[in-house]
Amino acid sequence: MQDQLARFIAFYKTQHASRKLDWNHALGTAVMKARFKTGTKEISVSLYQAIVLNQFNEQTEIPFKALAQETLIGSFFSSAIFKSVRLMSDSEDGELRRTLQSLACGKKRVLTKVPLGKDVNDDDVFVFNDDFTDPLVKFHINSIQAKVSVRFPFPSLPYFYALMSFIFLLG
Repeated sequence: MQDQLARFIAFYKTQHASRKLDWNHALGTAVMKARFKTGTKEISVSLYQAIVLNQFNEQTEIPFKALAQETLIGSFFSSAIFKSVRLMSDSEDGELRRTLQSLACGKKRVLTKVPLGKDVNDDDVFVFNDDFTDPLVKFHINSIQAKVSVRFPFPSLPYFYALMSFIFLLG
């Protein structure tokens, strides 16, 4: 996929030399087919979820640390190229932890987490849930959003008085 991305960037730069192309990989989506005991399902997932689920093609049981090394979601996607993806308040592997949480602890649990619980820890093991059932053949797995709190500082008094006088003049 990275080769195709590089080819498109080269093509785009030949067409639009003065423009800047910026990718936000966190917004990518994919549709994957998964085989469960109850049949084949089409799952609509985020790019990160697709990367994690793809790891379960080779093995059915993967520890968290191995997933972190294989997917590189915590390190590669937070490099200088992908700074727009990672939030400054995020831990190094926060995106991977949220992705695994959405797949193993959400409403549609295509993975199971050992031991059970809501939080993803370093010693957790993830297992493909072959017993997964859903009445729909096509469904979407929602991503868990990062918790970000934005503080608006109280404006300085001169600014506040200037704003109030402006509002008074309009009124």
